[in-house]
Amino acid sequence: MSSPAKNNTSFPQTRIFVIYCLSTLVSLFLTPVLLVVAFLMCTARLLISLYLRVRTNNTVKLVQCMDSFQIFDRPNNLLETYTLLILKGAGDLGKIKKALSDKVINNVTYEKLRCRVVKKFGFYCWEILSPEEFRLEEHVKLVENNNLRIFPGLNNNTLEIKEAAFTEKQVFEKLSEFYSCGMQIDKPRWEVNLVTKFSYETDNLNDEIPQYAVIFRVHHSIMDGISMYLLISQALADVGVDVAKSMPFNPLKPLPIPLYLKFWTFLKLLFVWPKLMYESVGLPSESNCFHGPALSNKKIITWTNHFTIESLRKIRSCGGDGSKSKCFGTNAVLNAAVGGAFLRLAEIKGVRPVPREITGLTSIPMLPYPNLKPQNRFSGAFFPLRVGGVESRLDRVRETDRTLKEITTSPLILLNSLLLRFIGTLPADWSQNLTDSREFTVLTSNIPGPSIPGYLFEGDILMDVAGFLPIKNKTGFAFCFVSYCGKIRLTMVADAAVASEQDVQILKEAFENEIVELEREAESHQYQPSNV
Repeated sequence: MSSPAKNNTSFPQTRIFVIYCLSTLVSLFLTPVLLVVAFLMCTARLLISLYLRVRTNNTVKLVQCMDSFQIFDRPNNLLETYTLLILKGAGDLGKIKKALSDKVINNVTYEKLRCRVVKKFGFYCWEILSPEEFRLEEHVKLVENNNLRIFPGLNNNTLEIKEAAFTEKQVFEKLSEFYSCGMQIDKPRWEVNLVTKFSYETDNLNDEIPQYAVIFRVHHSIMDGISMYLLISQALADVGVDVAKSMPFNPLKPLPIPLYLKFWTFLKLLFVWPKLMYESVGLPSESNCFHGPALSNKKIITWTNHFTIESLRKIRSCGGDGSKSKCFGTNAVLNAAVGGAFLRLAEIKGVRPVPREITGLTSIPMLPYPNLKPQNRFSGAFFPLRVGGVESRLDRVRETDRTLKEITTSPLILLNSLLLRFIGTLPADWSQNLTDSREFTVLTSNIPGPSIPGYLFEGDILMDVAGFLPIKNKTGFAFCFVSYCGKIRLTMVADAAVASEQDVQILKEAFENEIVELEREAESHQYQPSNV
C-alpha cells in the first residue's frame, strides 16, 4: 500500500529533474542560435542608425527595443496609459500650455514628445517634428462640458444656468471614450485633457469647491508609469520633488545588489532559460470564468476609496517579526486583496467550482532608470493569483507573498526583460506576431508616489493622482495601485466582454472590504514563527 504512494510522491521531483536536464540540453543548442540572431539584428540596427543619422541629419532615429515592444496596437487593444490628476484651483488651459512649453516641449530631455512613429527598412523609428510641424495646441485640449445645472442667482428670485462640475463617473466615461478611440498615428501620440471643474461624488456636487482634473493620455511606446511620475514630479512641478526622500524607492538609484549575485543570476539563466521560457509562455491557454474569448471596444472604469499606508503596514507586519525583511511584501498584500475580490465576485455570480487561482501578470521596474528621459524599463512576471481554497485572508496573503518572492528572486524577471528587448530588436512585422504569446486574466501594477504634496501650474496643489493601465489580447482586467501622500487607491479597467458594470462595482466593494477585513485580522493576529 505504501509503495504506490511513494511513487506518486516522487513523480513531480522526477519530472522536474527531466525538464531541467532537457532544458540544459536545449540551451546548449539554442543559445548560440539566438545569440547569432541577436547579433545580426543589432548589426542591422546599427547600420540603419548610421544611415539615418547621415541621411536625415539625425531627425529620424530607431525606436529603442523596449519602446518598440509597446508600439503595436489592435482596434480593441490600444496600448495607452492614462494618468488622472486632481488639483485644487481654477483650471486654466493657458497655464498648462505654458508649463508644458517652457518645461517639457522645449527641453531636449523630452524630445520624444515631439516624435511620431514611422517605418524605415521594416523597423519602427521616431521622426522628430520640426517646430513648424509640431503644434502644442493639438495636444493640449479642453474637455467639452455639456453638464448644465440650474443655480440660484444673485437675487434669490432668479435662477441661472451654469456649467456644473464633472463627476467621477463622467470622468470615467470620458476615459472609456479614449480607450475606444486611438490617437492619430501621424502625430506624436500623447494628449493633455483639461476638465475645468471636477467634483468627487462625496462632495455632493458642491461647485463652491474649486477643483479641476487633468488627464494625461500617453501611448505606452513613449513612456511607462515611472517615467510619467518623473515627468510630473521633476519637470512639471513648480518645485521638483526630492525623489530620494519622498518615494519608497529611488528609481534613479541602482539597487544594492552585490556584483557576485548579478554574475550568478546571469550564469544560472544561461542554463535554465528554456525551462523558464516554458513556464512563462509555454503553459496551456488561460481558461476561467473571468477570461474572455476576445475583447470588445468598450471599457468599464472605476476606482476604490482611499485606504492608508498605515493600514497596509499593519497587514504587512503579520508576515514576520516586524522587521522589513520578514514582513509581507506590498505587492503581495495588494494582489491578495484582488484575489479575494474575485472570490467574492465568483460567489455572487454563483460560479461553480470557484477557480482556485487565475493567471496574473505583475509589472516590475528594471532599476535604475538611467535618466529622466521618457522610456520603458518594465519587465513582468506571470504568477498564480490565488482566489479560492484558502482558510483565511491572511493565508491568501501568505501564499501570494511566498510565490511573488520566489519569482522576483529568480532569473525569470531578467529573462522576461531580455525577451522583451530581443523582440524589440526584430523588424516591426516580426515583433507584432510575438507580442501576444501568453494569455493571462489580470494585469496589476504598483506605482508608489511621493509622500509629500506637490504643486503644479503656478501654485495649484495636487490633491489626488490615479493611473489607468492598458489591456490587450484576451486580458479583461487591469488593476493599478498608486500611492500619494500616505494614501493608496486602486483603479480598475475591465473589458465589457468579460465584465458588466455591476461586476466591476462588486469587485470595487469587495476589494475595499478585503482591506478592511485584512486590517481587522492583522490587529487580532498573534505572530507565530511556524506560520511564516
